Amino acid sequence: MIKIKYYPVRFGKECKEKDLDFSRDLLIKDYLIQAGYDPKDLDIIVDGRIVDSVNKPIDNQSEIILTPKIEFPAIAAWWAAATFWQGVAFVAGVLMTAYSIYQAISAAHQPSLVG
Repeated sequence: MIKIKYYPVRFGKECKEKDLDFSRDLLIKDYLIQAGYDPKDLDIIVDGRIVDSVNKPIDNQSEIILTPKIEFPAIAAWWAAATFWQGVAFVAGVLMTAYSIYQAISAAHQPSLVG
């Protein structure tokens, strides 16, 4: 028996399960087709390991987990960098304001050299 679990939300708890009969002649992609899933937009995990090719046979009593692929990792990296630089700009602004206040206070206490 082959168990297929599809999680529509990658880290969600809700999943759809299907049990299929085992056949030595079938590959992972054959089981996915029987279950009605298109493997091209899914990350596939078989018995706890990520599978890079669906053209491999699997053992009896295997579990296939399907999750949507995470798209646009470049956007996530850009977002992290943008957030970092926003933090840097904020800290720089606070430091410049504090220095301006310090200069104004210390200038008021200096003796006048004029006349």
